[in-house]
Amino acid sequence: MLPKSVTRMGHLGTFDSPSNQLSTVPLEVCGVRVPPTGTVRDLGILLEADMQMTCHVRQLVSRCFRQLRLIKSCIRSLPFETEKTAVACFVITQVDRCNSLLAGTPKCLLDRLQSVLNSAARLVCNRQKYDHVTPLLRDRLHWLLVQYRIDYKLARLQVSSWCCTGLSKIILHWGVDIESTSVI
Repeated sequence: MLPKSVTRMGHLGTFDSPSNQLSTVPLEVCGVRVPPTGTVRDLGILLEADMQMTCHVRQLVSRCFRQLRLIKSCIRSLPFETEKTAVACFVITQVDRCNSLLAGTPKCLLDRLQSVLNSAARLVCNRQKYDHVTPLLRDRLHWLLVQYRIDYKLARLQVSSWCCTGLSKIILHWGVDIESTSVI
């Protein structure tokens, strides 16, 4: 039986058939009527019918700023490296999680995410609200800007897919037994 409160169905549009032209008829699954909605959550990511990612970014920014407010109360008593690690664990990992889905999103959304990194850098380095933050990100914290983080993630995914594809071709061609590393 499907739990009615957490079951959602979303239509994702393409360039050929935009989401506003799709059917709004509820789908029946296991006796439960599931009406289509404009936003669905999958693996913690909010996906919208128009794939603009605005709801996801809005919720992510809100969650990250909440974490920064919670961390701010106790971070002053910690050494710099510990502060940096705490912010990285609770905030930066949230920004980096599934950020490859943000490739191609408008700059205004990426700017909102960048404001999270900027605030985190000011908190860790004990700077004021209007202090310039780019040198802190680059020289002191060694953090990439949001757009570069997304580009890096995409490049890393591409390289890992090439490596896995190349490894599978070698295994199939040569018959390599991975456990004993001997030729079959």
